[in-house]
Amino acid sequence: MTDYVFELFIAGNDLLGKRAIKNIKLFCENTFQDNYTLDIIDIEIKQELAGKYRISAIPTLIKKKPLPEMRILGDLTETDQLTMELNLDLD
Repeated sequence: MTDYVFELFIAGNDLLGKRAIKNIKLFCENTFQDNYTLDIIDIEIKQELAGKYRISAIPTLIKKKPLPEMRILGDLTETDQLTMELNLDLD
C-alpha cells in the first residue's frame, strides 16, 4: 500500500503538461521512492473527469492521500514550493 496518492490532470500534448509530468515524476521518485501512486489523466481523453473533479485549469495536481486533499496548479517546477504547498512532512 502506498502512503501518497497523486493525480495529475493535463490536456493533450501541450508543453506545460509535458513539463508537469516530468517534474512530478522526478519529485516523487526523489521524495517518496516507491511509496507513491501517480495517475496522469488527460482531460481531452477523459473529459468527464474534468467536470467530476472540477478541474478549471491545467495542469492541476491533486494530492489525494494523505488527507487533507490539496491542489497545485502549474508545471510543478519549484520543488521547495511544491513540498510546502502540499504540506508534506518529510522529516
